[in-house]
Parts: sequence; structure tokens; C-alpha cells
Amino acid sequence: MSLDSRPRIQCPTDLISALPLAVGYEPAECIMSVCIRKNGTLGLISYTAISDIYCIAHARAIAESVARHAVSDNAAQVFIVVYTNGKAESFTAQLRNTTRIIAGQMTLKEIETEVWLVNETGYRHLECYDCCPAEGHSLIKLQSTAVRAALVYQGYSVAESRSSYLALGRADSEGRQLAAVGAQRFEVKKHNNDPNWRVAALTGWLFACELARRRQHIPPKLLGMLGAALANPVVRDAILIALIPGGLSTAAALLEGQPTAIASARSLLELVVDSEEALAPAVEHCRTATTVLGAIAAHIGTEYAAAPLTLLAFIAWWLGDGTRSNRRLADVRIVDPEYPLALTLATVNQTHVRPGWLQARAHATAA
Repeated sequence: MSLDSRPRIQCPTDLISALPLAVGYEPAECIMSVCIRKNGTLGLISYTAISDIYCIAHARAIAESVARHAVSDNAAQVFIVVYTNGKAESFTAQLRNTTRIIAGQMTLKEIETEVWLVNETGYRHLECYDCCPAEGHSLIKLQSTAVRAALVYQGYSVAESRSSYLALGRADSEGRQLAAVGAQRFEVKKHNNDPNWRVAALTGWLFACELARRRQHIPPKLLGMLGAALANPVVRDAILIALIPGGLSTAAALLEGQPTAIASARSLLELVVDSEEALAPAVEHCRTATTVLGAIAAHIGTEYAAAPLTLLAFIAWWLGDGTRSNRRLADVRIVDPEYPLALTLATVNQTHVRPGWLQARAHATAA
């Protein structure tokens, strides 16, 4: 979304209505902490399951973590939104204790906080005495804001739950068998030293992306071939570079072994991280690539899974979706705990290094 096309959040109702679209799923039984930066832009959003805060010591650790992230994100204010249908008085008291701990940590950092509760009856301040109706404001208001309508119009959608948002599908047995045939045929071509096997991989990738863009069926044998091809680091890196605007020629040069290709690829990756150049992702292109990579992961065996899962993690990171990026990296650890590119990306996530376009947005002057 461009800076000019972003809808303006002007009140808590706007923020709460946009939050499910911002994270991609309907929050439930959780605490969402939303940073509002000093320049007025929407910042980091953190998720905490309510099941994790029954221990006060753990709640304090979570509060300290949220506060550190808020400071690093240059936040002026943090909205804490609690999603729950729990009604027991002891349960409500625990939520209040937890949110007070978080608010206390924010106060130490000179960051303002505002705490809201969303449940099955409505939404209101968690500790409200006279500003909200007893049952809360109607949930219908959250479905009808101009901000929410603008986001839906721009193609944002909401999964029914966090687990479904993060889940990867799995192809049926026939599809997996056909993919295995495609992978085996490609392995034969590679082992026979066919000089064009790397270029064939890029051609197959572009064809699969075009099918996905048109929402057409991608043959399982092609998905299997791409899975086997991505197991080669040069092919994997070329596909990653091809995701970057203007990177297709560099990707082809990598596969052809041209001497200047590595330096060109490195320069493109630096633009992804550099806040001054602020090279933003082509969102539709990334969505198409995500569809293809997800289909590959759904069809292939675990021996080929690390590369497409890591590329999915990279795309999610570049789009600013840390939740999905970390989940895909967790999937990689299951199949290959020492996969080098995944380890590098995990370090990027753990140290909160954001892509350049998000860094640039954090420093931009708000309208």
C-alpha cells in the first residue's frame, strides 16, 4: 500500500476495526499490542496468547518485551486490545493485572497506553467507569468504518483464526505422487549434466507464476520439478532475486554463471534493507510467488521443503508480516534445523531488522 493510499486511522474504533485486516486473522483469546509511532504511523503489532499470562512473572517478562519493542519502534502510544469471551471475575482481574503491568512498563518508557476489551457483546475500555456503555459499543460499528472498507477494497482479507492464517495446505496423495515424478525427472536431467537445467528451472518458475496470476491450475509435476530445483542454492537464490523488482535479469545471470551476477545480486539485496533507497516489494508479485511456493511445499517431500519454506519466510518478512515469517522458519527447523539461509533470516527477525521500506515509513512525516 502506498503512503498516499493508506486509510487514515482517526479514533480507537478505526484502529480496532482495522486490526484483524492488519494481522490477517480474527484475533481470539489474546492480547494485541499496537504501536503508534511518534510520526503518527501504525507500527509494530505484537501477539500474546491469554493462556501465556496466568503467571505474573511471565506477564511481567512479556510486558518488558513489548516495551522494548515499542521503544525500538519509536512509539509514542501503545493500544492494548484484549480479545476474550472469558467472564469470570478472577479471569477479568488477571487481565487487568496483566494490562496494568504492560502499561506500567510503558510509563517507565514515557509511552502512553490505552487498553480496550473486545468480547462477544461489544468493545469498550477494559477499565471503564463512565465513558462506555455497560455492554460495550456495538460490534457492528467495527464492521462499518471507512478504514475497514478501504482496506477490504484494497484486497485485504481476514482468516477465521490465527491457526488457519498460518497453516500450509497439503496436497492429496495423487498430487504428491505426480510431484515426485516431476522431481525425479528433474534430478535425472541435473545428474546427466544437462547444461540448461538451471535455466529450465527459472523458465518453469515463471510459467508457474503466470498460471498462479491467472488463477489457473499448476501441474503437480511442474511443482515437483521446482521443488527439486530449489534444493540447489544457486536456483533458490536466483528465484529470491527474481522476486525483487528489476531482478529478473540478474537472476538469469546467476543461473548462467556470469561473473558479475553475484555482485549485482548483493546490490539488489542491499536495496531491500536500505532505508534510504527503500525498495518496496511488488505486493501482487509477492502474493503470486507465495501461492506458487505454498503449492510447492504442499506437494513435495520433506527432503525438498526447506528452500520453499525459507523463501516464504523471506517474502513474509519483506511484506512486514513477522508472524507468518517466524512460523515458516519454525517449519524449516522441523525439516532442516541447520538450513543456513533460514538461520540467517531467523537472526534478522530476532534482532528486529525491518525491510528498508518499513524503516523509511517509520521515519516519514505523517500527513
